[in-house]
Amino acid sequence: MAAAPTGTQQRPPYHSDGDSRPVLRGRFYEVVNRSLARPLLTAYLLALGGFCYTGALTPVGLFCRLLHAAVLAANCIFSDELHNCDKRLGAAYLKPQSKQGTALTTKDLAKGRTYPWAAKLCGVGNVVAVESAVQLIDWIAATGVPFVYHLVLYAGRLTAAQRAPADTAFFAINVATFAVLAVRCWPCSAARATKARIKTLLFQFMLTFVVQMLMVGVAFDRYASLTAAKGLVAPGWRALLLMYVVGVACKGIERPRCDARYGYHEVLHLTTLLGHIFGLVLDCWDLAIPLPAPPTDSSTAAMVSDALRATAATIGTYFVDDAVAA
Repeated sequence: MAAAPTGTQQRPPYHSDGDSRPVLRGRFYEVVNRSLARPLLTAYLLALGGFCYTGALTPVGLFCRLLHAAVLAANCIFSDELHNCDKRLGAAYLKPQSKQGTALTTKDLAKGRTYPWAAKLCGVGNVVAVESAVQLIDWIAATGVPFVYHLVLYAGRLTAAQRAPADTAFFAINVATFAVLAVRCWPCSAARATKARIKTLLFQFMLTFVVQMLMVGVAFDRYASLTAAKGLVAPGWRALLLMYVVGVACKGIERPRCDARYGYHEVLHLTTLLGHIFGLVLDCWDLAIPLPAPPTDSSTAAMVSDALRATAATIGTYFVDDAVAA
């Protein structure tokens, strides 16, 4: 029986799309899910509770952030399960695959957190279908990240008075592109969890992600401008966007080149995880710093205007009191 791949052995390609799998593929997600995810999310949720108690966070803002945290967690979990599927399934993954794929037992499926659910969703319990279903859901979770960032900025941060028509238009584009891809990727049958369907949807996934990054990039820049008075936290939103863009750019130009251990996809994973962590910290930092009150206008025109308003109020009060007395 074939042995499961270890951290130093060459790993098998993906059954879902035929892509190569370097030794370090998925390692960053594996480490984060094992060591950092739970304490980090717990600390973030406790911080949100504190901001709710102090009144710095509205119910709408809290809902947006809870959804944001859930999507980030889903992105980490499904990416880990996809890229480390060969490690999880071991010998079953290494068996030669027939056209229908090697059937997985209940014990095999239980080796992954999402595999039993993916098999039930697509209605097929073989290696190819399960990995394909996980990959499609991972695409939904990946495009869900720029969607929930935009949701937090648009609905959870900007007030109704601050939202310009352009803000609404950019948010609507983000929501629409995400919704269309999610519907097309949802692996609700065996025919939708196949290698052929992944190849068909790959271009739409890439195009959707690029459009979403453009939309959320505008939102980050807009919010940074509106909160410039908060000091260093404001440019932090542009720095956060840059973290994600670096990984996407490396993936787009396919640099650094892949070898047996790592490649541009590992840079994408690393920058994505750093962005997730920094994004949670930045959100708490931003909530902790209230916007300062607008500066008082001490110009001569402002002083004259205030004096005229005070005089008008005094005269109005005089006539009202006189009418009441009469």
